[in-house]
Amino acid sequence: MNMKQIAGGVTAAKGYEAASTAAGIKYQNRTDMAMIYSQVPCVAAGTFTTNVVKAAPVKWDQKLVKESGEAQAVVINAGIANACTGAEGYSYCKATAQAAAEALGVDENSVLVASTGVIGMQLPMDRLTAGIRMMAPLLSDTQESGTEAAKAIMTTDTEKKEVAVEFEAGGKTVTIGGMCKGSGMIHPNMCTMLAFVTTDLAISRELLQEALSQDIKDTYNMISVDGDTSTNDTVLLLANGQAAGTIGMVVWLVVLFAVMYFLMIRPQKKEQKKKELMLNEVATGDTVLTTSGFYGTVIDIEDDTVIVEFGNNKNCRIPMQKTAIADLEKAEDSAK
Repeated sequence: MNMKQIAGGVTAAKGYEAASTAAGIKYQNRTDMAMIYSQVPCVAAGTFTTNVVKAAPVKWDQKLVKESGEAQAVVINAGIANACTGAEGYSYCKATAQAAAEALGVDENSVLVASTGVIGMQLPMDRLTAGIRMMAPLLSDTQESGTEAAKAIMTTDTEKKEVAVEFEAGGKTVTIGGMCKGSGMIHPNMCTMLAFVTTDLAISRELLQEALSQDIKDTYNMISVDGDTSTNDTVLLLANGQAAGTIGMVVWLVVLFAVMYFLMIRPQKKEQKKKELMLNEVATGDTVLTTSGFYGTVIDIEDDTVIVEFGNNKNCRIPMQKTAIADLEKAEDSAK
């Protein structure tokens, strides 16, 4: 099988379009919404968080993938996760799908949704639905539109993540592309991960789901950065059959694994290496930000344990693992 990596992401495969916009969901002066659209209905597969607490978008997507296995659009927002938001949060998923269905002329049950960001806050639906209306006329199959969509879903990510590959199947050129976000709280079983993969391969819903479920075990679920887990993990895979090519299960598993590797494992290895380098540089006197959101000063280090002094209270000194450090400011830099 001849497979090669090409430029692009979610718009690389035939029949897919993308758009993004700055809706002001939570962030200011940056894009924070993205939309993926297929010109024809797709078969859909998905894998989701194993966390006991599941965000509303996860529940919505699980229902659609299980009951119909078809989709034509995905709406994603960054900034607010719509997690731990109860029945109201779930109703907002339905409202999002309805708004997208109206803007795109598709069935609301063919619209998948995804959210990432702060837990416990309700979505500002006026801004979100306005964002959908802004994106619909901007949909484009260009490489740039796919790249901008990948940027829009970033939260704590240090760089956008997208990839595309093409290969021959049944005499046809088949393409598979994708984008994802995920930086902190990456731990086995797909935590704080949103990934969207598109292909023009002709494949059954059953084989699509089986391949995704098998590949997830050896790709996303092998990643750990800081040991925390999330409520919103979602990987969605859409196939619209526009290339007409078909392949065997083994070949499809290999291709999908390659995409997963380039899309997530390689970038996350870079994230892990950066964190390891940062932790190796920790010294007494440095200011640190913990994964819990507290600032403190390192006053002692012993192997993988640091003692951190919080605030001006000399009695508030807590031993903690180095891995609980999320960010670091060197003492010499803070003194400038």
